[in-house]
Amino acid sequence: MPQLAAGELLAGRFKLRQPLGRGGSAEVWAATDSNTGSEIALRILVAPDEAAAAALVLGLQDDADRLSRLVHPGIVRPLAVVADGSLACVALELAAGGSLADLRGASYRRIVSVIRDVADALQYVHAQGLTHGDLKAGNVLRDAQGRWRLTDFRSAALPDSAAAPVSLSSVSPQQLAGSPPTAADDIYSLGALLYDLLAGHPPFHPGITAARIESEVPARLGVDGQGQAVPEALTRLVAALLEKTPARRPGSLGSIRALLAEIAADAARSPRPVETASPLPGQSASATPSADRPASRQGTRVPVLVVIGFVALLAGVLAVVFWLPRVVTERGPLPAPGPRPPVAAPAAPATAAPPATDQRALASAALAERVRAEEAAQAAGADRWGGAGWLEARRLAALGDTQFSGRDFPGAAANFTAAAGLFDELVTGAPAALAAALKAGQEAYALGDQPAAIAAFGQALLIRPGEPSATRGLARSQQLDKVLAAMAEAAARETAGDQAAARAAYTRVLGLDTDWAPARAAIARLDASRSASEFERAMAQGLAAVAAGRTAEARSALNRALALRPGDAGARSGLEQLDGDERRGRLNALQAEAQRLAAAERWSEASDQYSALLALDNTLAVAKAGRKAAEERAELNRQLEGQLASGERFNDDAVVAVARGVITEAEAVKPKGPVLSGQITRLTALIAAAAQPVTVQLQSDNLTSVVIYKVGDLGTFTTRTVDLRPGVYVIVGTRDGYRDVRRRVVIPAGGSAEPITVRCEEAI
Repeated sequence: MPQLAAGELLAGRFKLRQPLGRGGSAEVWAATDSNTGSEIALRILVAPDEAAAAALVLGLQDDADRLSRLVHPGIVRPLAVVADGSLACVALELAAGGSLADLRGASYRRIVSVIRDVADALQYVHAQGLTHGDLKAGNVLRDAQGRWRLTDFRSAALPDSAAAPVSLSSVSPQQLAGSPPTAADDIYSLGALLYDLLAGHPPFHPGITAARIESEVPARLGVDGQGQAVPEALTRLVAALLEKTPARRPGSLGSIRALLAEIAADAARSPRPVETASPLPGQSASATPSADRPASRQGTRVPVLVVIGFVALLAGVLAVVFWLPRVVTERGPLPAPGPRPPVAAPAAPATAAPPATDQRALASAALAERVRAEEAAQAAGADRWGGAGWLEARRLAALGDTQFSGRDFPGAAANFTAAAGLFDELVTGAPAALAAALKAGQEAYALGDQPAAIAAFGQALLIRPGEPSATRGLARSQQLDKVLAAMAEAAARETAGDQAAARAAYTRVLGLDTDWAPARAAIARLDASRSASEFERAMAQGLAAVAAGRTAEARSALNRALALRPGDAGARSGLEQLDGDERRGRLNALQAEAQRLAAAERWSEASDQYSALLALDNTLAVAKAGRKAAEERAELNRQLEGQLASGERFNDDAVVAVARGVITEAEAVKPKGPVLSGQITRLTALIAAAAQPVTVQLQSDNLTSVVIYKVGDLGTFTTRTVDLRPGVYVIVGTRDGYRDVRRRVVIPAGGSAEPITVRCEEAI
């Protein structure tokens, strides 16, 4: 193994902090995973070269894939397997609170309590079809929450696994012979572990050899590390666990846990030894029995009948453990195993007890009902999730089997009935158990307790395989360490004031778990903060632009602020001020333009401007008056221009009279502008010019009769002179046998006209 040091970085991500332990083939270090920011345990194995390390990593990854399916709070789960040169590194959940070796010298009560938890985890492993294969004190670690957790499962990937499968302190004879580990071997190792903790050393210590393991029986347990006598039931259990032949060991961890529960309950009922007398003369105070030492015989003498009853109880309990598998399988009578433990039987009726045949029939019926209920509970998976209820039901069932075999039919019937009731309760209680497991998983997840969340959701899946919410919860829980690490990174970014990077980091958290509420809340908080900053900045820009008169810039900024905070009074007030200013400016501009157009005597355009003014504010009197005056002047202008364009018709007195009326109306306007004055002057001149006749010479053929409309019939002639007022005339010539001639002529004012020829020349 190369020399490793704190601070060293392996595989580009694991920074070593401190060594936790060293084995024959590996070192274990506390390390920090820079990818997640989490604290982990790193198991480091050395290979001959990089190729061998790569091959080792493949095997270790297979182990990790298999173990990652185990979701139990009593099991340390692998997190990653990577190579670094010739080193193979396995990242594990950190459990740095010591190992079970720390319990050597503790009281048997404490040891039994802990071993029950270890047996629970080991039972779960066996239920998944796996074994540990190397159970010993150093492979049971304590985590930060105080839970004892199995680690270092035997790996077939290690090069020396066949030669040295497990430590001699806990190896079974079968594993010594090279057999692959089985559940029976784990049960043997559990016995060796119990012996180690109770005696303060492993079996056959200090000279442990393979020959002794295969042939010798370990020394009988006497007292624990506190000087208390190890209970007889516990002594017998350890001896049974260490049987050389697998068939003679207890058949299931469930029965072992049930017996451990009985031992713990009995220990709780029995008071601890206490000081009962003052020290004898010459005896020091330190020699006085303490709460953790056995008292003197004089102070703790137990009545003989109590001892006998206790031994009888232990015999019955041990019968549950060691005879149960065969009783359940064979259902045949067994020899009575000595004194039976007392069983609370139903109160005897006042009448005579039924015949033994009837009692056996009643017990047989109760047995059938218990078998039905147990099969139903097992079909519901209660053997995997039923916990204490399942163990108690199995204990009662096993006790009933023992009583039935011993022909204690009333007692057997009572226990069968009680067991059937518990089995039925497990079946009917499955929905509530599922709901409780889901709730526990959700609460643990919300608290960031990954092992507890994984265990709870795993428990829910044991109750109802494939349950969608449990499947989803388990998948989320398996990512929880990464979620928490990503949250820590995001929080650090936010604390540093880098909100953009913090938001991106929180978004990455949602990529790991879309339902992680703290990340969503953090993103909402950051967005709200950013929105508030952008709002304040937009408001400041808008108000500054208002003050500077930059209307377009002000409106853009204030609209941006209002979009960020809809309905904000400040932004709306600013926009209203802009609207008012713009309206006033528009009104002023329209009025000024209307007045300019009126001054230029462009009355129609001025009227349009005043109409636009009134469209903005229909109460403006000046606009109303201005539009009325403009419309009147526009109409007068139209009439004047129309008369000026009608000069050719001024040879008609009626037309001239109308023109003179328009002039009279125009003359009444005060003051007159240059345009109006010019129009009056021109129209007056046109009328005056139209009043002066012009001499016009007409020529014909003396055959055509000539008529000038509105003047008279001139008859036939060759040449004729006529005085006509300037204007437009229609002259018509007629002649029998010829097509009429019609001519429109304009007589200009103030000058002589060209001769006008009128004769009919086109014969019909």
